[in-house]
Amino acid sequence: MSAIAARRARLAAAAQASLSSTPEPLPISEKGKEAASGTLSNNSSDTKRLSNAIISEESSSADERRRGDKKGKRIKIAEDDARKQDNLPNSSYDSAYTHNGSGTDVRQTRNDAEVILSKVTESSKFTPILEGEGKNVHLVTKKSAICALEVGETMNLLGRGTVKVLDGSASLGGALLSSQHREALVLASTVSPLPVLEAIGTTSAPAQLKQYGFGLARNYAAVIQVEEDIPSRVGELHSICTQIPKNAFEVSSFYHPSWPLASVGPQYTQSKALLHVHVPNAWKRVLTATEELLQYGQTLPPTFLVRGPKRVGKSTLSRFLLQRLLTKHEGQVAYLETDLGQSEFSLPGMVSLHVFDSAWQKEEGSTPLLFAPSWASIRQPVNAHFLGDYSPKNDPGRYIAAIQNLLTSYRNHWASQGVPLIVNTQGWVKGLGAQLLSQIEALVEPSLILNISEEVDMNDAEEFQDAPLPRIVTLEASPSLFTRERSMNAVEARSLSIISYFYASNLPATGKDILPSWSTSKGILERPPFSIKVSTGLKGGIHILDHGACVSERLSLMALNGSCVAVVISRDDGQDDQDESTQSSPWSTALRKQFPPHDASTCIGLGIVQSIDVANGSLNLISPISEFVIRSAARALYGGDENSHSIKMSIIKGAVDIPVCLSLDRAVLNSLNSSNTDQNIPRGVANVAFADVPYLDFDVNTAEEEVVIDMKKRRIRRNLLRPSQRKG
Repeated sequence: MSAIAARRARLAAAAQASLSSTPEPLPISEKGKEAASGTLSNNSSDTKRLSNAIISEESSSADERRRGDKKGKRIKIAEDDARKQDNLPNSSYDSAYTHNGSGTDVRQTRNDAEVILSKVTESSKFTPILEGEGKNVHLVTKKSAICALEVGETMNLLGRGTVKVLDGSASLGGALLSSQHREALVLASTVSPLPVLEAIGTTSAPAQLKQYGFGLARNYAAVIQVEEDIPSRVGELHSICTQIPKNAFEVSSFYHPSWPLASVGPQYTQSKALLHVHVPNAWKRVLTATEELLQYGQTLPPTFLVRGPKRVGKSTLSRFLLQRLLTKHEGQVAYLETDLGQSEFSLPGMVSLHVFDSAWQKEEGSTPLLFAPSWASIRQPVNAHFLGDYSPKNDPGRYIAAIQNLLTSYRNHWASQGVPLIVNTQGWVKGLGAQLLSQIEALVEPSLILNISEEVDMNDAEEFQDAPLPRIVTLEASPSLFTRERSMNAVEARSLSIISYFYASNLPATGKDILPSWSTSKGILERPPFSIKVSTGLKGGIHILDHGACVSERLSLMALNGSCVAVVISRDDGQDDQDESTQSSPWSTALRKQFPPHDASTCIGLGIVQSIDVANGSLNLISPISEFVIRSAARALYGGDENSHSIKMSIIKGAVDIPVCLSLDRAVLNSLNSSNTDQNIPRGVANVAFADVPYLDFDVNTAEEEVVIDMKKRRIRRNLLRPSQRKG
């Protein structure tokens, strides 16, 4: 056997052993328990132990991997091709080629600690059986089924429905679910990674198992109830957005032939078009250890900051950590979103603070836990600030000031109640981005930093032991090369989030039993707008941010018309600008108002300026913002006071664009989705003939690739920038 073949065999055996082993939770020392009774900053021994334990677990395998690929270039290959070339047995690990620079390709096995999102090469490990000795599925109604899973069996959930653990326990997206928790909502489509449910506990009710006809001889770990048809109507978004296929949630073809439900269930049919989420073993250990850190009394609540470059899984790990804390921590959990371009729960172009309530576990009147892609998880924040761009590089000072204000809001209202904080950061980690990240860390003062890196240098373990707070745990993630083939890129995800927001009929909010739902019966252009008198309704002013170009006042209304704006409310102190009385035009007065300060304002959502009546001094605004949202935000601005409050509203235009489909009416959208192109062709848009509708004319080579308008990365002409703007 050659040296290369022997190396392949050793690596394959090591990977198989790693995948078959169950990760043990990290113990916390007695000394650490004693230190936890003090302030969080003194709780260093446990954090150090957590980090060193993870480093020691990963050091040997990481060193082995780094020898082959530190100077090389990884090239993704299909798993089945790898097995054919090496005659390796069928297994669940992924493979990669490493080019060592000398012309030799050396096979290298990647363990599951490197995998975050990968092509689905295997189906769920749960196979439904409805009859016989091996029965593990009991059909309650046509829309509800009870399943018994053995230890290690998994369900790659696909479709729309709810999941409830009746006995035992199971993990789902970082959350640990048991019979004490109420049902969780699942919205999983073919265009987003599938959440994976895994049975991890032991059942304690043999009589219940016998009642459903399940065999008692098998080692069942969890009894799960799956129900379909939650009233979200999320599937209707396909008629608006081209990124969602018509059958994205009609996925019965991916189920096992014996699976009894039609709209939710475990994915069984193998397909390279699907993605599912892997939880690396190192991540499992981190989640377990951070959960244990919350079990001991502390003066200050812990703060977790997740950082790393693009496409390494920061948002995924942040969400896993959030869902773990919500299912194991009594009380609330705060989540600070600082990523302007790819937010998990907010709209693009803003930083936001969310507060999730773990009361969903036991109270029927609370919002249940939601497992859905980011575009279907948009919720109303408790506080937010609009920056108007997908990157902070145009205005880094205001970006840091906005984050600082959100942190102040968290510390004034929730830190004193023992609410832990999770901070998700942007993926810009070089140049100016690194400086901003350093400033954020200084403001947050995290007790633990979860650093996701493509390459982990385990030689720094000795230096880490004496490092000052905050403690840093470095986790290895899959390189962008292995995740770049996702079905939806960042630009598409941003556009889909905006579309989802404007068609949402309900948005979840803290302390409110609201399930996410959408309505597409009417196009955005067909919905009645808010008619706002500028002089009385926009006392906070009209503000146009100079992202990319400065707009003169005489062209401001032209730039504002038909654009996407942020709606901001602020405290009204009753004092207008001194020169307001001298202004003859309400538009000039509104355009010259001072920008609302962060400490006295909050962004409550987005709107579209439908039209402007210059002579009448009014404009029409289309927005899903409700009266409840305005009142809740007003109370928050005044410290939670339930009395009536005086507020003023302003609108801010930035560089957030409107997706093209939001400019089309229902007739045009129906014709685009119709298979019959010869009938029912509309003659215009919104009662305007096509000949009078402005349009862009450009050449497209459709032979090279499928072109979707408004879905490509925005380019900046660097040669038109000032020298000071080209830095970073």
